[in-house]
Amino acid sequence: MPAVSLDFLVREKASTTTLNAIKGCVLGIEVDHYLRRTIQLCKTPLSTPWGGISPLLYKLVREDLVVLQRAEVTPVFVFSGLVVPQDYDAPHEARAYARSQALELLERRRNEETLAAFAALVRPAELSPGLMAFFKQEAISFIVAPYFANAQLCAMAKGELGGNGGMPDLDCVYASADALVFGIDRLILDIAFQQGRMSYCERSVVLQQGLGGLTDDQFLDAFLFAGNDYCSLVPILLRHNPPEMNSLRIRAAADVVRQNRTGYQAIEGNPLLESDPTYVERWLRARVLFKNHPVLNRQGDVILLNAKDAPIGTAEVVGPRLPREVYYYLSRGIIASDVLNILLSGKWQETTPLDAGETREYRALLDALSDHRMQCIDLLTADKALHMYFKKKSVYPVLYHDRTQFPLEIERLETPLRAGLQKWSIDASFMKKHKVADPNSIQSLLAALEDPGAVKDSLQPAKKVSSLSEVQATVMYRLLELRSYILPDHTLSGWGRALLGALRAAEPQLAIPICTSFELLKVRAIKFEAFSKQYPAPASNLSADDPTGELNPNARNMARLAALLPLSQSEVPWQGALDRNMLVAFGIARAMQNVLAQLYDMVQISLLLGGHVQRDDAILQALSSAQRPFQVSHDAGLAIYAKQWLGLSLGGTSPADVKDIMRQRFPSATDGAADMKAVLKIWQALFVGVDVAAKVGCMGEVERSKFAALKTWSESNVAV
Repeated sequence: MPAVSLDFLVREKASTTTLNAIKGCVLGIEVDHYLRRTIQLCKTPLSTPWGGISPLLYKLVREDLVVLQRAEVTPVFVFSGLVVPQDYDAPHEARAYARSQALELLERRRNEETLAAFAALVRPAELSPGLMAFFKQEAISFIVAPYFANAQLCAMAKGELGGNGGMPDLDCVYASADALVFGIDRLILDIAFQQGRMSYCERSVVLQQGLGGLTDDQFLDAFLFAGNDYCSLVPILLRHNPPEMNSLRIRAAADVVRQNRTGYQAIEGNPLLESDPTYVERWLRARVLFKNHPVLNRQGDVILLNAKDAPIGTAEVVGPRLPREVYYYLSRGIIASDVLNILLSGKWQETTPLDAGETREYRALLDALSDHRMQCIDLLTADKALHMYFKKKSVYPVLYHDRTQFPLEIERLETPLRAGLQKWSIDASFMKKHKVADPNSIQSLLAALEDPGAVKDSLQPAKKVSSLSEVQATVMYRLLELRSYILPDHTLSGWGRALLGALRAAEPQLAIPICTSFELLKVRAIKFEAFSKQYPAPASNLSADDPTGELNPNARNMARLAALLPLSQSEVPWQGALDRNMLVAFGIARAMQNVLAQLYDMVQISLLLGGHVQRDDAILQALSSAQRPFQVSHDAGLAIYAKQWLGLSLGGTSPADVKDIMRQRFPSATDGAADMKAVLKIWQALFVGVDVAAKVGCMGEVERSKFAALKTWSESNVAV
């Protein structure tokens, strides 16, 4: 979050002009700031109560891009990258409580209060992954900074990155007021896209007129004294810190610095700091973090701002460096920052889910994901290019419901997983010979291994892969072996044969949800009983045919798996019903989808860092534009829709009336009937897979019989 006090001051000194003032310019845009302003200006939440990104966000972004195109402005979006480790945890509990309160308002149909409550919960970090996927899809230029986006933007604007190509010079920057700390002379604060106007400030005006004349170093000292995410308010100002002082805090901090010439002289030996003896050290660390912040240059190296003046211990502030390649892959969006941040912090945070996380089923799933976590960390830390510090660094799961106990360290393997995965030899000739047309087609990849000839070919001495399709096929094969669908000798396991049977019974676009359902099946997370915590249904969801809001157990179970799929929605403000019991099902589905996406990333980074990919700009460009197969950004809408659709259908409502009622309850849904067909097809595929799993001994008869009973019931009672 930007420093509130500096933001107040900068806006006070801002000027306004039209977008024509930057006609023909390359505009760098800090994504967090852009999203924050979009959230503030939008009257409806851009993150829905169902837990996903509203399609309205993409509509707004498209409209803004059209405005920039008409103004002949070339945008370059810059995302923040890795999180600088801090000594305190983010207040997850407070955020979870606020969400629980918003859900209760929605259940009581307090519409205006509900919208305000959910709007306040939306954070840029939640929208960024979906926005990056959108940029890839639309071929919009973006960069991911090593750490702070505004530091990277300022370095690009000031021409401090050296070399040629790879990263454009910027003519102007649209970012939060914090960017002034990194030395940019002029900063765009706001853009009213549809009005064609913008506000901007001059750094010299802020320092001279706003703060009474400060040098660059004094400005940084005052900025830190005023308080931000990395340095709390200096105790000197705590005596005069009423809420109304927020807008004056930066001026008061500037006065303290000016009177003492430097910030350090103001706090060194000051008796007012006796109540906070660690403040001086924290302040010095934060000062180094901002003055000598790491940025990426055009050669792909991470360099320090003001490197000549950087103290010897600078690395201790940000932490040991990751390999050069990792920052490059991060900057191109080839890998996400999730697991990298986990390694840097030493904490695998599992935060409270949408429904408030009160069910035993969700907590049991988090425990069952320990194997996935271990595989992620092992793949990332096994590479010899990684600093020895990371190979020995302990990483602990921090679960939202178990904060009192000292957690067990995530296990490290004596023999790295990567050693066993290097046998795969997949190239264009293999895919052509064995009819693998789509390298991301799990069905095609598994089906190829039914042929002993393909198994033999895949075990040939590995060559460097030299195309996007070869990278994707190799990564997917390695992932399938990790998750025990393929045996070390490259033949299909029992689970692999079961998954292949299920995939053959469904359309290709359902492959990822089906694969995710198998992962849930393997850890016994697909339940046929009521969840341990049951929430009352909102009054708006009830009907004469369904007075309790609860369904026939078979229908309820079918609706839960709909959480793996998106509800087709139009680009309009969110409207819809709510069902917290379905949010539980969605939380379980999302937790598995997230960890599979993280595992896919780690398999890919292991392949890249291991030197198994031919270094070629064309391959890297293709990888940076490719979507991550397991990344999902949908919400719980279809699970809730499916439960109500099944309730109405089983209650005797005619198909025409069901369609009308569902249109009223879910006005943003565009093709609920097609979505429901996809839900039924997933179940049909799962029934096939379960039968195969039982035949090959992967599943007991008692569990198989539950699926068989549901299959018999669905064939007699459910149709779209």
